[in-house]
Amino acid sequence: MDDCPQRQQPYRTLAVVAVAAWLAAVPALSLLGHRRLAVIWLGAEVLALAIIRLQRPDGTWIAARGRAFDVVFGLLLAVGLFALSYYANLPRVR
Repeated sequence: MDDCPQRQQPYRTLAVVAVAAWLAAVPALSLLGHRRLAVIWLGAEVLALAIIRLQRPDGTWIAARGRAFDVVFGLLLAVGLFALSYYANLPRVR
């Protein structure tokens, strides 16, 4: 079943809810017309998760591959999102 001790369950649930709320803010910001802010918000979340993955032991719920791969990929993805956020407010091409 779940190998997480009972005392850590609320923290795990809180973390998942916090990440879900942070992710839900991205389309909400975009729908409200703040497209660049939405991309920056997503980049900040990816960066935060990469930093958390660097500090957390293997086997946490945000682990995808090895720790080094997860951190490097997350950092590169965050940098890419920050770099491309400039283009989020460009007008539509018809």
